Amino acid sequence: MKIKKNIESYKLSLLTSYAYNILSLVASIFITRHIFKFFDNAEYGVFILVLESIMVFQVLDFGFTGGMLSFLSRELDNIKRINKIVSTLFYAQVIISLIATAIALSLILNPSLLFQNVDVDNAVLKNAIVIAAFSLFITMITKSISSILYARRKIAGNNFASIIALVIRFGSIFILLEHYPTIEFLIVVTLLTQLINFFQSFYLVRKLEPQINFSLKDIDFNTLKEVWKISVWFALGGFSTLFIERFDNILTGTIISVQAITILVITRKFFEITKSFVFQFNNNYRPYFGRMLGQGENREALSKFKNLSLISVFLTCLVGGGIVLYNSWIIEMWVGLEKYGGLYLSLLLFFNLSLHAWKITYRAFLSSNLIAKELAISSSLEGLFNLLLAYFLGLRYGINGIVASTFISGVIVQFTAFLYIFRKYSIEVLSDFIKRNIAQLALVLLTGYIALVIATHIDTLVLRGLLWLLVMSLKLFVFIRIFFKEHTFRMVVKGKIV
Repeated sequence: MKIKKNIESYKLSLLTSYAYNILSLVASIFITRHIFKFFDNAEYGVFILVLESIMVFQVLDFGFTGGMLSFLSRELDNIKRINKIVSTLFYAQVIISLIATAIALSLILNPSLLFQNVDVDNAVLKNAIVIAAFSLFITMITKSISSILYARRKIAGNNFASIIALVIRFGSIFILLEHYPTIEFLIVVTLLTQLINFFQSFYLVRKLEPQINFSLKDIDFNTLKEVWKISVWFALGGFSTLFIERFDNILTGTIISVQAITILVITRKFFEITKSFVFQFNNNYRPYFGRMLGQGENREALSKFKNLSLISVFLTCLVGGGIVLYNSWIIEMWVGLEKYGGLYLSLLLFFNLSLHAWKITYRAFLSSNLIAKELAISSSLEGLFNLLLAYFLGLRYGINGIVASTFISGVIVQFTAFLYIFRKYSIEVLSDFIKRNIAQLALVLLTGYIALVIATHIDTLVLRGLLWLLVMSLKLFVFIRIFFKEHTFRMVVKGKIV
């Protein structure tokens, strides 16, 4: 009965997550095209650069959001303990968010230090920075509240709230942008969206988990110390993740141009949307990993993890490879071919998408098992390696070099790190670990090569699609024969495989 309830809960959270992502995809297509009626490549690039530069300060959350999710998901009925965790970490997050906002606001003293290649009025930059800084504050405290809903497995409610905020955000841009065609207006809409998310998330916690109180009386410094021992490593890992996932835009604007940011963002758009699907597919499972591991169901958790990892990578290859084949055609129809970065950039973005799909399952599983130190150190090494490599490759190869550095650094560092962790904690037989990961890497590289060959030699879009479906069907058959021999199709459809 418990297993059936968990499956239904996971399915609902997954369906609502996908509903949000599909709506985001459809709305984004129309809204981005609408924005380019009023913005050129440089202006849109400045908008992205300001947001990315300010949101980098989220690294100052000291990992309390990850700590909230990991510790709270392991608690079932101890209400006193739950309230200590929630109140302590929430108010700690508020203080940290205020500090991060104050530091972000300091950029208005001399915006040219960070925005050297930007041909925009200084007053506009200062206004944009101030609005984005307040959006940063709301974003950070909202993440803390949303992590409560995730940890308590109330993910569907949080997803419905996100859908409402998304509709308001895109509706505001679509209706009002022609009256206020400024960078400041786009960032105001971002702030409005975060405020809506905050109030909705807070309301949902109060309604769905009425036993949870945000009380100053429940603040407990011993709980803070306990969580800090783990969350400090989440913080270090989050800092490195921002280096990996956000600094490509900032670095592109710094060493190439703000116009190049627009080309990168547009070419990457459908890969990013797919990435959000993959993230939700895995992240929704974190509280279930936490529950299983917290109750000592280690073998069951490991089995689900391996299946989740294999499925994530395969689905990413199926969708990501298809994007490589059709990206130029979609972008030409959407916003114009001059905003497309080329076939090789699409291919490199596919590799980065596959890397993310591979890493996110490991991180969901290992962080739920409170293995944070090793993950943080490996992320730091990856982030540093990626930053240095991106700089030097970017100077020589432009955008392609910056994007390629993510895949190169990620594969080298994270494979070594995961191998070390699995060996240290005796999580899995190493031969099985190596076999599975080599098979996944081979699948990704082979998929990328086949997509490149098809895109280069076949111009007919229909024929591209038919060949791609044939190739991936053959791969699926081989994949199932190797890794899922003991599972029936019925088990897969019912969700019992994960």
